Amino acid sequence: MSFNGTAGVWNRAAIEGSGGWTGDTLTEDLDLSIRCALKGWRAAMISDLEVPGELPETAAAWRAQQARWTKGHAQVARKLLPKIWQSNRPLWERAAMTLQICQFAFYTLAMASASISLTLMAMGVVYLQSVAELGLAVTVLGLSVSVIYLYSGQVLLKRAEEPNFARALLLAIIFPSGLILSNTRATFDAFSNASMVFVRTPKAGAVYAGGWRGRPELAAGLLLPVFAFAEQAWSAPFFAFAAAGLLSIGAMGWTGTGRVPARDAVIANNKQS
Repeated sequence: MSFNGTAGVWNRAAIEGSGGWTGDTLTEDLDLSIRCALKGWRAAMISDLEVPGELPETAAAWRAQQARWTKGHAQVARKLLPKIWQSNRPLWERAAMTLQICQFAFYTLAMASASISLTLMAMGVVYLQSVAELGLAVTVLGLSVSVIYLYSGQVLLKRAEEPNFARALLLAIIFPSGLILSNTRATFDAFSNASMVFVRTPKAGAVYAGGWRGRPELAAGLLLPVFAFAEQAWSAPFFAFAAAGLLSIGAMGWTGTGRVPARDAVIANNKQS
């Protein structure tokens, strides 16, 4: 289990024995967690201990936080993947670590998939029936797994009976889809340069000074369904969720309010952790 920088206590021997804190990635906590795991250290979660915390208050703040985390995960992957696979840890542990630090790739793969699909649509390519069925099956599988994953986590935390749970679960699937553009850019930045600018998540009451107004997300969110429904109806589920997420995040940035309901933010943040 990786330590995400909040509400935790470290064993000093684990830190020192694993090389200490380093500042060459934007997620130094994940970096250290993986290095400790390679040394055989384990983490434990005390589920009945509650610690006060603060979630991003606006869409702009959440977008900045998620972009930083995505870039940091990509930097950790670039740094530690060779060490992971050169280690003598069991194969399943190395695979689990790889999947954990490579979760940033979801956004780049989604962006690439959408771009390729839209390009082929614009070219008038007609898919074989089997390819269309495969695309629909993969889309449904991906959405189903995400819902089951989030639902199971909330059940384990005994939160499934809380008011508005169904709405929060749905929005926790939609909102991250609105991060496809910003997180793809963050991944590209991680592999294309060594910039280490730490964009701090704005706290409650702070003014977001990034100038973000949601224009790219709004533009992409409006164009995606036009292409999808006009050309290939089978791809509609994927594009519908992507468009809903982009429009939601873009609209909140455009209006300048961008407040994400706390309950929805909790589940969405859990999904990204």
